Amino acid sequence: MKNVVVILGSPRKGDSYDVCTDIGEKLKLHDVSLEYIELSKMNIKFCRGCNQCFTKMPGTCPIEDDLDMIIERMKNADGLILASPVYAYQVTALMKNFFDRIAYMTHRPIIVQKPFMTVVTTVGGGIKETDSYMKLMGRSLGGTHVGSVSVKAPQYFKKNDFIQIYNHNYFIKTQKHLLYCCDVITKAIKSDIVKKPTVADIFMFQAMKSKTYTSKVDYNYWAERGWLTQSYYMEEGVGLYKKALGKATGWIIERMWKRMVGRKLV
Repeated sequence: MKNVVVILGSPRKGDSYDVCTDIGEKLKLHDVSLEYIELSKMNIKFCRGCNQCFTKMPGTCPIEDDLDMIIERMKNADGLILASPVYAYQVTALMKNFFDRIAYMTHRPIIVQKPFMTVVTTVGGGIKETDSYMKLMGRSLGGTHVGSVSVKAPQYFKKNDFIQIYNHNYFIKTQKHLLYCCDVITKAIKSDIVKKPTVADIFMFQAMKSKTYTSKVDYNYWAERGWLTQSYYMEEGVGLYKKALGKATGWIIERMWKRMVGRKLV
């Protein structure tokens, strides 16, 4: 059975958790199981800003808590779901702290081309900002975004803590989209076909590769995987145009870095 790990940023089992359990029931029909990592129950300390994860071998965080266990579960998963309610037009503090602590992994991607979904719940606004940030982080970690589920809780749930404005048409519409996203991530998980990178994916790859110019830890990580001379993580599915675009973008970024630091790069 394939396995999808849910990184849940909510401090309680509320709307975001309920939407994810709904997703889990639908994925179960496709022989895909859901595994929850509730950040509220994890021991994840605040980032100290020591920079050891960026600059010193072996390039990991020196803080001892549950983070390493979560990272291993992410690496072993077949897919991921990043889920958070909207708090002040952004992800929750729990989710933000989690992203802060794994920020060095945007330099050394750990979920390369793994499919991931984003789930956002809200009682009002902030969906776009919250979803965009989680998509950015997922892509920076090397993942392939396959769908976004956004839910306005007062209109979706018949019982809601905030206000009662349930809308059956909205519920049906959201359910259809949710089913579609479940189908897409299932196909992505079970398919041996590598998804072709978009132009945005190519740019993201080259932007992440630029970190190797100033960090020996990052340079070694990319060199070991043979990514330094590539246009994307895998050359399969990358057409001539995108390869040329990647090479050109990489060349421009490298020249910009050389001009900024005023010396030979790593």
